Formats: sequence, structure tokens, C-alpha cells
Amino acid sequence: MCLSREAVERPFRLRIAVAAVAVMVLTAMVPVWAAQPTTPGPIAVPRAAAPASAPVSAPAATRSAEEVLLDQIFGLRNLPRVPAGKRLDEVPEIREQLNEQLAKSLALTSEYLKKYPTSPNADEVLIQRVDTVRLQAVVNDKPLDAFRAEAAEVLAGDSSEKVKSYVAFMLVQADLQDLSKALMEDRQMSKEQKDEMWRQTRTRQARDYLKKYPKSEFAKEFYGFLIDAAVRNRDFDGANELLDQLKANFPDEPAIPDISDHIRQAAATQAATDQFGPPRAVTTTLPGAATQPGKSPKAAPATRKASAQE
Repeated sequence: MCLSREAVERPFRLRIAVAAVAVMVLTAMVPVWAAQPTTPGPIAVPRAAAPASAPVSAPAATRSAEEVLLDQIFGLRNLPRVPAGKRLDEVPEIREQLNEQLAKSLALTSEYLKKYPTSPNADEVLIQRVDTVRLQAVVNDKPLDAFRAEAAEVLAGDSSEKVKSYVAFMLVQADLQDLSKALMEDRQMSKEQKDEMWRQTRTRQARDYLKKYPKSEFAKEFYGFLIDAAVRNRDFDGANELLDQLKANFPDEPAIPDISDHIRQAAATQAATDQFGPPRAVTTTLPGAATQPGKSPKAAPATRKASAQE
């Protein structure tokens, strides 16, 4: 087993960022099957800091049984890390620690949800429970059947929109993990075909997710991915339509002006290319080039790119 943060374990993080004149989506743009292992190890679904029902420094005698149990549960979120340059199967003691911690998390979250099902913190605990089931399969290189069954039950039940959006996000990760394994094992498809299947799958998942959870914590990250994909495909109308949706659902998103500029600049560049053709290389003689009597000036070895407009 070779667990790779890039290839399998790292959560499918899609968030908007702008670098230079390009919108960069913080997921591996390189297909998963081509990624090189970095620092392997399971990582829980990213979440904001857990709500604290009472200060940690408060005396134990003044804290309720629920508060004590909640602290124990949230304390289990910090998973042991695999040493840099190592794979999980090379450090069995880390896997053992992970299994012990995940088993404890599963037991405590089940206890909490049984005792305090209507607590304001029940959503966070349920999310952690479902994620724990997922991570147990990941750590032991097992199929995600148990996780999918747990996720299906949550999505079909009366859980809050927040819980369902998180569970749906985890299912996206699971689907990509399964697709990655299938593509790695496939010996018939070309790399180009695999790349295209990967892009199509990610695009479909992003659109499906946004239809159901357009204002969830992960929604603007999916918007970022789809806008970037539209620009790459020169679908600037589609990119602007997605940007309008992003503005409507997240009007305070600070990256919106940069994304708008990126779309506009990319569209202008494409329009110029369509009108004048792509830039072409020309050789120019630099001023002051030395010549010999009776000979034409020699082109300087340095060249520059000149656009067709020039």
C-alpha cells in the first residue's frame, strides 16, 4: 500500500486564488495517477475550529459531562503524521496509532450522538463520525463501502444542510479516489484519454455539487474550479455566468475582482489572437550591431517575439 497525500489522502481542496494573471485552483492540476508521493498520511476533512462549549482551562468540576466528552472528541481530530519521505506501510506503529485513535473517535462520537442528539454541537460530531468511518477504510486500504453506506444514510435522513454538504464533499473525494485507482490500473487508455476522463469527472462533480449546495462552505471552491476550466476552454460567457453566481452567493468574496480581471484579460487576448493570429517570432537587428566594410549588418544572436500587430 502506498498512501500519498496528493494521490489519495489529501482532501479534495478547491479554493480560489489568483497568481499573476491566472486563476489557480488549489487541487492537483496534474492527474492523480501521475502525482509523485510526497508526505503520505490520512488527513481529515478540513473544517473550522470546533466550537468550544466551555474554556479548556475551566476546572473539571465546573464542566458538564457533555463538555468533557466534546473536548475528548475534538481532541481526536489531530491525527498522527507519517514522517517526511515515508509511506504509511513503512511505519506500522503509525498505522497502529491511527487505528486506535480512529476507533476511539468512532466510539465517542457514537456515544455523544446517542446522549445529546439535539445539542448545538451534534452537527460537528456527526461530521467527525462520518469522516472517521472514511479514514478507517483509507488507513487500512479497504473499500469505502462502509463509508458510502453511512453517507447515504445521512443524506437520506433529516440531518442539517451543513452536515449534508460536508458528507457530499467527502463523497466527491471517495469518487475521485476510486477513479484514480481505476485509471492507474487501466493499461488500455492513453494518458490523454485518462486526463480527459479525469477533467470530465471533476467538472461533472463540481456542477452536481453546486446544484445541491450552492452556498455551502465548499461551494466557492467548486466555482473557482469551474471558472478556471471555462477560461481554459475559452468559454468566457460560461465563465462570466459562473462568476455572476459566485457574486450572488458570496458577495464578500475578496477574490472576485481578480477573477473578473482574469476572465476579461483572457477574453481580450483570445479576441486579439482570433483577429490577428498568434504572435510569431521574428529576427531583428539590434541597434549598434558591428559590421565589416562591404558586408551587410549581421543579425544579432538575440531575438525577440513580435506580435502580428507589429
